[in-house]
Amino acid sequence: MKRLLPLFVLALAGAALAETATDTADTADTADTADTADTAFLDSADTGEPLHDSEPLDSGYFLDSEHLGDDTGDTGETPLACDERGLFVGDLVFSSSDALSEFAERYGELSGTLRLVGIPELVDLSELECLRSAAALEIEGMPALREVRLEGFSTSRLSLVGNPVLEDVELTMPELSGGLVVAEAPRLRQLSVDLYAASEVTLQDLGSAYVQLDKLVLVEGDVRLSGLSGTIDLGRLTRVDGDLSLRDLANRDLRFLDGLVHVGDTLEIVGMPSLRSLRGPRLARLNRLSLAGIPELTSLDGLEDLVEISTLHLEALPELRDLSGIEDLRRLDAVEGDQRYRKLLMTE
Repeated sequence: MKRLLPLFVLALAGAALAETATDTADTADTADTADTADTAFLDSADTGEPLHDSEPLDSGYFLDSEHLGDDTGDTGETPLACDERGLFVGDLVFSSSDALSEFAERYGELSGTLRLVGIPELVDLSELECLRSAAALEIEGMPALREVRLEGFSTSRLSLVGNPVLEDVELTMPELSGGLVVAEAPRLRQLSVDLYAASEVTLQDLGSAYVQLDKLVLVEGDVRLSGLSGTIDLGRLTRVDGDLSLRDLANRDLRFLDGLVHVGDTLEIVGMPSLRSLRGPRLARLNRLSLAGIPELTSLDGLEDLVEISTLHLEALPELRDLSGIEDLRRLDAVEGDQRYRKLLMTE
């Protein structure tokens, strides 16, 4: 009897431990479901359904190699064909190429924003060759990224910012309802986007890149071009419903905008040391025209089609001796900046 008692006690202890383990596992499952920040991609090959809704970007939801667990190795499963890859519901941020690869192997669509931030070894986007769509694509601070090419990819917003060695961007995106932003890519050689309409366009600090947006016709918001020293092709751009801002460009004239007939609010031309002529756009009306820091500009020739300007701002135009080019204005409500131009208007 004394020998059986320890065995009986051990059996009771084992049963208690098993029950405790089961409860712990259930609790852990519940905790894992609640804590999406530590949730990796689970196995959903059988269902093709999204694994979970990720937290919004501003909540700090972040996927990297630490969150992938042990499911990153070769499972022996046949990779899904591109058209078999499912939809992930939510926003995702990646800073690890391993995590990005695992996502790309399972999913072909993303209902939210896909952000790639600071992935050190990524030189192109070949990992995303099967990605068909995302609500927005943002690529930021990628130290090795040299090329961005996506075929058959659909998104409403594309942002490429702070990619120091990026050299080539080639995309086909007929419409970007959320806008196009390409900035801080000083080594960019070519930006070519087959784009017809966008809500906004911002191109900034792109060095001597050849900017080819020769199919773009309509921008419903603002267009901002800044820090571009290469050739710009926007010859089909007809309407900008917001502001058009041109800053620190190397152009000698505005003929790269010779199809433009409408700017909804302000035309701003600032800090263009080589600009000698305003010929190009054929605008009839502007809410505001601002010209500043253009040392080679000697006249306003090229603005002959203008009949209405609410506000004219002229400043730091040392060679502008007269206002020829706007003699036929029927309306001018205010003149700002250097007051000597107000006197010229009054005498003319």
